[in-house]
Amino acid sequence: MPTKSGCNLWRSAVWYTAFLASASLVGFLYYTPSFRCRTQELEEPIVNPAHVVLIWLWPFNKTFDLDVCRSHFNVHSCVLTADRYFIDKADGVLIHHRDIAWDGSNLPQFLRPPHQKWIWMNSESPSNTAWIPGLDNLFNISLSYRKDADVSVPYGSLVPVDRRFEDFLDGVPSEKDKLVCWIVSNYKPEHRRMQYYEQLRKYIRIHVYGDFFEKRVSEEEYKDVVSSCKFYLSFENSVHKDYVTEKTVQRSGSGRRPRRLRPVQAELRAVRPRRRLHPRRRLPFHEGSG
Repeated sequence: MPTKSGCNLWRSAVWYTAFLASASLVGFLYYTPSFRCRTQELEEPIVNPAHVVLIWLWPFNKTFDLDVCRSHFNVHSCVLTADRYFIDKADGVLIHHRDIAWDGSNLPQFLRPPHQKWIWMNSESPSNTAWIPGLDNLFNISLSYRKDADVSVPYGSLVPVDRRFEDFLDGVPSEKDKLVCWIVSNYKPEHRRMQYYEQLRKYIRIHVYGDFFEKRVSEEEYKDVVSSCKFYLSFENSVHKDYVTEKTVQRSGSGRRPRRLRPVQAELRAVRPRRRLHPRRRLPFHEGSG
């Protein structure tokens, strides 16, 4: 017969597993490709939930449907909410770093209760993550693209494709009328990728798109634009551990070869296929640094 301490240990393990699953779900919901964001009233009051994860700051102020734990992900023991009424009852509080005010005025104005997990969510590289005073020892769970985060939510992943190569080619345009393409919004002269681009364009024509070039590409136009190119410049805005974004993962399924600027090889091997793979998208066009 199990001892009392053994039962407590088992309950703790089950709780922690459910908690991490719900935190991962928040990240996955935000990174699901879509421009269509909800702005309606959020949800009905929660009555005796098993475990509550409270979204304190919506990522980039974009809301999304939260009532999908059971129907979409088969998670039965947690509830996601954005209703701050439940701050005292929440087991976890998710806070998006990019939306924290510089003076911390939009953070919970009390000490973190011992039972509560405050989740630091961030999808930007260290080069594009502002230092905000007063955050030391405030969070006890991390959620980011990093593999060593408590909750790792990468920009994308690759899974083996279950179809013949000829079938895959059916989705690739037969006529590619552009040699090299690039979509970029965050254009800063000091970025190494910009310096590389300025040199490269002296020798070959590069078709450029994005906010900086006043050629915004919509979600509907994106696949056709990128698929019309033989090569795509998959340049990150910075080079850091595990920072391999949709620039590589999302573009890998459009029938052209991504060209990267001095990649961190260990990180790139984790997502770049050595054989035929199918990219499983996790992100929309990123709202961050681009």
